[in-house]
Amino acid sequence: MREGSGPAVGATIPAANARAAPQRCAPKLVNRRRLGLRRPGRRKSYGRMTARVGLIGLGNFAQRNIIPGIVRARDVELAAIYDQSPNAVRAVAETLPPGAVCSSATELIQRRDLDLIYVATPSIAHAELVEAIIGAGRHVICEKPFATNYQEAARLASLAKTAGVVNAIDHEMRYSAIYRGIRDRVQEGYLGNVVMSALTFSSDYAVKPKYPATYYWSFGSLRDHTGGLLRQSISHFIDLYLFMFGGIQPHGGYCATMVKAKPELVESISSTGERVLSAGPLRAVDADDAIALAGRLTNGAPASITATWSAPVPTGTRWMIQGDEGMLVYEGNETGGLWGDALRGARIGKTISDLQLPQEIFPDTYPTGPKYMSALVGAEIEDVVRVIGGGSDGMFATFDSECEVWKIIEAWDK
Repeated sequence: MREGSGPAVGATIPAANARAAPQRCAPKLVNRRRLGLRRPGRRKSYGRMTARVGLIGLGNFAQRNIIPGIVRARDVELAAIYDQSPNAVRAVAETLPPGAVCSSATELIQRRDLDLIYVATPSIAHAELVEAIIGAGRHVICEKPFATNYQEAARLASLAKTAGVVNAIDHEMRYSAIYRGIRDRVQEGYLGNVVMSALTFSSDYAVKPKYPATYYWSFGSLRDHTGGLLRQSISHFIDLYLFMFGGIQPHGGYCATMVKAKPELVESISSTGERVLSAGPLRAVDADDAIALAGRLTNGAPASITATWSAPVPTGTRWMIQGDEGMLVYEGNETGGLWGDALRGARIGKTISDLQLPQEIFPDTYPTGPKYMSALVGAEIEDVVRVIGGGSDGMFATFDSECEVWKIIEAWDK
């Protein structure tokens, strides 16, 4: 088959899990509004199954997005927590009923009153925890990357399939009206046959010490922490290529480490109780922070990803998708450079304008508004719980689809 002679893009979307039956088996004052938490003793009830969720890992992303997402999700409650940090546990525990705090990850995993376990630890610990959760017969959501390479991902996906547990990877951007809108336009033929897709992404995650324990240092600097732009950030966009177009086949590219060394961050507490970060000694960096990747879609159309997360002046996200009958463009330069409020496009002979989007799953949220990411996480959790309860197939990324992400990562990162 010659280049570009394949079928039109837009029909192949990775399926989520097949249905699976549920298996039951003097602290600092907390800003509950920021965490999105209720006071103890208040339990949601919607007249249907209420899924009880255990959460392992209570770091920045968990407190800002996962916990508020669990609270927002219907028919879901946070029932058990564990983290190695006593301070992190205290920040969440006082808002939960007695008995929610576990003394170890093993204790939480072995609890028989949980329907779903969410893994939100640093990624180096994901594989071991996920394997233990599968072994205990629990359904599982894991932050990406859930493995350190394709071989490990395939092994965990096989274990989950054999055990019959619902499994999901937190690629929450699938639930945004923006990306569902792009997927719908592609599938409905708004573009005709797609002839080109280009993504650019520019952020300062790896050079701005906003998240010192994650993007700035370990995730942003060290390969042995599954760090680097490709694994930690661009994996989301690879998943979106799968979600919107049915896949992307690597066809050359280059991953570079342009920031060769960074100062460690020394954390201290000021006399007023504020967290203070200061520069420590320089350490070598070996994770990629700038990439230019080429590929092709399932119909042979060229596709690309060009990105850096070491930009002193970040410009955010920009998608340009051209078809033989129309085009789409999306730009996000708010909320970490991920989000904008409009998807724009035009058909042949028409003026580029804002396009109508699907309704947000939580209609009171919008891409550049507060707590949007937590709303997407909440939508994803609801979807997983629906599948656990015997509902329709989900829209979430699965261990199987994440294996495809890993194949693509390893093909590009040679």
